[in-house]
Amino acid sequence: MALTELRAGGALLRPMEALQVRGAKEDFGASLEYALFVQRNSPFWIGDLLLQAEAALGDDFYQQLDSGCSLEMIQRYVGVSRLVPKRNRVEGLSWSHHSYVAKVPVDKQLELLLYAKQEGLTSKQFATYVSERKRQWGSDLKETN
Repeated sequence: MALTELRAGGALLRPMEALQVRGAKEDFGASLEYALFVQRNSPFWIGDLLLQAEAALGDDFYQQLDSGCSLEMIQRYVGVSRLVPKRNRVEGLSWSHHSYVAKVPVDKQLELLLYAKQEGLTSKQFATYVSERKRQWGSDLKETN
């Protein structure tokens, strides 16, 4: 069964249509907040859901998937969900922030993400910061050898 619409308070959301809000002025703000919440979190929800399906049904599951989403995007969602454990995810940071630490050792991810939140780094600023830290770690490893 395909989801064709979703109601959230006074808001009606339909794919490929403008958000319709009926109700009090406050409903507009609440509806926008809800839509942004869904947008920010859906990559993790999709990635985690696909990892669960993979664990339960095996890799063959992907061949039956007709999501309307590119295979590349699905692989990115799954990859970030697989490489950034739930315990390292920081609320308030974007999925992009988390994607930049996906190839960083798990024991360093949370430290980096918390720094991004504390400093209010945009995802672009954070990408630069992560690259600098990775170069620094590479230099540190060479010096100890």
